Amino acid sequence: MLGRTVLFFICALLLSAPVCGGNGQDSRYVAGHYEGSALNTTANQRGKVVLDLYDFDRATGGVRAYSGFSDGLSGEAWLSGTIGGHGELELSGRLADFRMVVRGRLTPEGTIKAAYRLEGAAPQEGTFEVAFRRPLPPAQGGAVGQSPGFADLIGAWEVGGGLPAQTNPITGEATGVSFVEARRLEVFPDGQFKHVLSHRHCEGTGSARCCSEEAVLEQGRLSVEGSRLVFDVEGGGTIRKDGCNPALSRQGQVGRSKEVFEWSLKPAAGASGASVLCLRNDSGGGACYQKQS
Repeated sequence: MLGRTVLFFICALLLSAPVCGGNGQDSRYVAGHYEGSALNTTANQRGKVVLDLYDFDRATGGVRAYSGFSDGLSGEAWLSGTIGGHGELELSGRLADFRMVVRGRLTPEGTIKAAYRLEGAAPQEGTFEVAFRRPLPPAQGGAVGQSPGFADLIGAWEVGGGLPAQTNPITGEATGVSFVEARRLEVFPDGQFKHVLSHRHCEGTGSARCCSEEAVLEQGRLSVEGSRLVFDVEGGGTIRKDGCNPALSRQGQVGRSKEVFEWSLKPAAGASGASVLCLRNDSGGGACYQKQS
């Protein structure tokens, strides 16, 4: 991606003309999957865009969306905003260390042309255009209801922790065992999921200190069966980089499997307002993930 900065554009759009009717919100706005192209004008870099629009509230115009980039641009983002009564599109959210702002308009032809701005230490600007390709399944595309369901799971969830290294008071060097472990679960509006587990372990002192890193990616389809979440793992990959014993470094593939967890949602501790998703399997394994804004 341009300047190695992730660019994301999220939008909403109409299946058929006209964009709006009267003074109210047009009832033909729908959740769906969209594809198109983008240009980072600051770095003159082009790429492809895919996005999913969901949780569209026709009463208020509120909308949420996911977008990912490829072929010259890379990364992903979760943003939120509104669709105005005459097709005005406004979205914003965090993109790495930037605040991203998108402003555009829906067209009668079922496309969106918009401009974006990345606000931060090294601001960037660009444009994009996307078009509707297919609707989302009704269960995924609907608004969040009062009872927890699939729509409440859509988005990015994270959990992590670790043990910091001790510091030698004389030399100032890190010493002893330290580790960091993080998990990230992303649930997409089309029913797909992606789960990444990463672990870094270090030991030793000074020039003898070494670290090993491992990561596992699982991806596939997710379904809700009452109090159970069923993860149908379709594939993925593993990687290990061992600085202590390079001969142990390797890469591999994740095979097909099915994992079932009991699940619950609860508010996070404190005043963050975020949700916490807790997963537990029959053997007692699992974790609690916090929703990312």
